[in-house]
Amino acid sequence: MENNLVITNKEALSLLLSNSTFDRITFNFPNLKASYNQYWSEKVEKVYHACGCTTGFQFMFSSFIMSILYLVLRFGHVIEHPYRTLMEGFVFILVMTLLGKVIGLFLARIKLMWYVREIKKITF
Repeated sequence: MENNLVITNKEALSLLLSNSTFDRITFNFPNLKASYNQYWSEKVEKVYHACGCTTGFQFMFSSFIMSILYLVLRFGHVIEHPYRTLMEGFVFILVMTLLGKVIGLFLARIKLMWYVREIKKITF
């Protein structure tokens, strides 16, 4: 069963920032054109359902490149301690991926709050 949220007034916008989860978000403000309602519905739904995966992937990819550069630049150290170096690289990539995911979730939440503030301004 889907849990849809249809927002028709400014007071209902606060539900977006609550701990409730909605499958679909639709704006239906009477004082906005249908195209604006659709525009804001798509924008808000995108950040509402953000999981941080894109930012997590970007952090993972950049940390992977940094690990490869480390292996190339510190090749002598790698030969002396191969298992330790691989384990450190794995942990580094894992931590950076999780950090990226958390940052992505945080930025999506900030963007959602900003969108709610903007929608409140334009709906009088």
